Amino acid sequence: MAVMIDIAFWAPVWATSRDTSEHPREGVDPILLARFAKAVARRYDGAYDPPGRERPLPAVRGFTIWNEPNLPDFLGPQWRDPPTRRVPLSPHLYRAMVAAAYPAVKAVQPNALVLVGGLAAYGRGGVPPLHFLRELACVDDRLRPLQRAECHGFARVPGDGLAYHPYSTRTLPDRAEDSAGSDDAPLARIGGLAGLLDELAADGRLDPRLRDIYLTEYGYETNPPDPGAPFGPERAARMSSWAEAIASREQRVRTVAQFLVRDLPSGPGVQREGRLSDWQSGVLFLDGRPKPLALALAAPLHAELGARGQVRVWARVRPGGGERAVRIETMEPGGRWLVAFEGETDERGVIARTVPGGNSTLLRSSRRAGGRWLTGPVVDVVAPEA
Repeated sequence: MAVMIDIAFWAPVWATSRDTSEHPREGVDPILLARFAKAVARRYDGAYDPPGRERPLPAVRGFTIWNEPNLPDFLGPQWRDPPTRRVPLSPHLYRAMVAAAYPAVKAVQPNALVLVGGLAAYGRGGVPPLHFLRELACVDDRLRPLQRAECHGFARVPGDGLAYHPYSTRTLPDRAEDSAGSDDAPLARIGGLAGLLDELAADGRLDPRLRDIYLTEYGYETNPPDPGAPFGPERAARMSSWAEAIASREQRVRTVAQFLVRDLPSGPGVQREGRLSDWQSGVLFLDGRPKPLALALAAPLHAELGARGQVRVWARVRPGGGERAVRIETMEPGGRWLVAFEGETDERGVIARTVPGGNSTLLRSSRRAGGRWLTGPVVDVVAPEA
């Protein structure tokens, strides 16, 4: 695990002179953002020793420029003509921000990983992510260069990778919401996102490194504690492993990050439909008790029903990397566990293969550690969407 800093609008205490609850989202000055980005990169270059500390601050080598710039909650204005939503504006504002902030970070930390995007999977009043990316690259829906004023003097968008938030908060991870538009891209449509990035990079509109996708936020809110969340903690844990399996099939995906570690406290108000305010997608409940997700993240396992009684299995061995010994077992009708596969993972610690299913609907995985097998949680076999 490593730290990644979002360089965005919630300014840290060390960078502010007064307490304020205001977080400016409109009228962002790219030059001022670049100065702040440079200050952040310098503060966490591993050599900065602020007064009152016995040693320098630790180094941080990963940064993201802004958060969900395709939503009005985080960057505005989103549209040149808000009533009709025909002409996006936020992608062009964001392109100027990236053009200024990216080289500012690199000037201090040339080897840092600087991601752009941090895009939300659904537009929801903002610009849907695929539309946002086309506008960011100054092309139309047929990938022809735009001739609008915002695109005069266009230069290739820089970046070391695309940060992306493919939430499927109210659906299973292998499907999109019924209301999803063609330019929305939740996890189930991650292949479409990757394909668009490939095309834009091939046309010279994006830096080729922006074909790499970093899923920097994903998770399911649970009931409890949120009475409006559609999934309980057990099911949310299973879907987390399912989501990681889907992401691993897309070769452009480099990382999947869980959001959050601990549930956030609910604010004084409530969101629509009786939901608690803020997020309850943590690995831990607010009081520190682990959710089932804690075990699922330690030993993620997903199993899908295949053809002719076979079961497609995906599992990852944690912690560590490299090839690892793994065992997949299925439960027989009498309750006895039968070894369906024993072997090595790939260098990522991942195994993806088909095993005999028989009459079993329950599986578990085990990893070899310290001369013994450590067993993960039991999962059920799911039938993927046709």
